[in-house]
Amino acid sequence: MKAIYREQRFEYADYMEVAIYPVAPQPRATVKPLRRPSTETQIKLNQLNRARECNRVICANFDNKCYYITLTYKGEAPSEEQVRKDVESFLRKLKRVLKKKGIELKWVKTIETGSKGGRIHAHLVITGGLSPFELQQLWGRGLIDCRPLMFGVDGVFGLSKYFVKELRNTAGEPGKKKAWSCSRNCVRPQPKCNDYKYSRKRVETIAREKGNARFFEKLYPEYLCADCETIAENPKNGLKFLHLIFYKAKARFDL
Repeated sequence: MKAIYREQRFEYADYMEVAIYPVAPQPRATVKPLRRPSTETQIKLNQLNRARECNRVICANFDNKCYYITLTYKGEAPSEEQVRKDVESFLRKLKRVLKKKGIELKWVKTIETGSKGGRIHAHLVITGGLSPFELQQLWGRGLIDCRPLMFGVDGVFGLSKYFVKELRNTAGEPGKKKAWSCSRNCVRPQPKCNDYKYSRKRVETIAREKGNARFFEKLYPEYLCADCETIAENPKNGLKFLHLIFYKAKARFDL
């Protein structure tokens, strides 16, 4: 069956993410294929998609008045299970304090076990409202590295890639727990899809403009292009896969 090209758009805060990729029209009756082990390429793509999702959640829910913090332990660190309990306790206390100030707490977190003998610690993005000293008092188990959350033309994609990297146990083997999580009140941007905007011929023309930001800005005139390099091709059938990142022309960033 002939593939069609889908435009998938995520719009959130000052950003827009556009993916243009081939999809096969669904037949009336389908049989689920047997699941196959992921190839190395698919594993990398899955990891990249997790980073993109994390980036969308952070950009849609936080601003530069919020914090990126790292929670560490004084002395010997406890087990990962205990660290998770300690982080949950910290978040509960933080939620109570912020609520008294009329502020709703949102958070994104990951627990990093550390490979090659690294110490276990937690990374979080949290709603602002308290001083670093007040956060330190709430944690009370060691030091807090507290930094303002900084946004660039691609959001916080570098930080997001760090949040979703595979957890590792003390033996250095890949962990099984989900790399990151967020509070239930976090907005999760949903895609808008259009299967009729781009023909295969049009996509092939667009793909030849890889790296030409001005060309892509004409397609989406209210935005400036932050990344138009992620354009790939299936070597077997020549189908193109495009991923573009835009930011609003009026946006102002920290970096």
